[in-house]
Amino acid sequence: MSSTTTSLLQDAEAFVTAYFAENMPAKYVFHDFEHTIQTVAAVNVIAEGCQVSPYQIELLQLATWFHDTGYAQGPEDHEERAASMPTVFYAEKFPMKTLKLFSAVSGSPRYPSNRPTCWSRSSAMPT
Repeated sequence: MSSTTTSLLQDAEAFVTAYFAENMPAKYVFHDFEHTIQTVAAVNVIAEGCQVSPYQIELLQLATWFHDTGYAQGPEDHEERAASMPTVFYAEKFPMKTLKLFSAVSGSPRYPSNRPTCWSRSSAMPT
């Protein structure tokens, strides 16, 4: 993992930590910060099984930090809100193709045709 990506992962974690603390209603006991940490950790296992590169794992981790942030404004359409957050957060750090990947991963329950899979990883994910 590069120091730049490590820094971005730390920035994403810090942002999402603060965002959840300030914006997430306590009634969402499943889609909470602990669930987000577990999901980011699960990315490693899933990506290893799909044999994606270390760089691609890092991109997936960066996107996954945001996957439930949309719940702060309620469950309806939360995927769309979650999908837009990493695009704003990473706007100056990645090319548009990668930003679109972040949105697809963060909003994945609503965007199954756009999200990367083990079968489409070579075309869907930057290397």
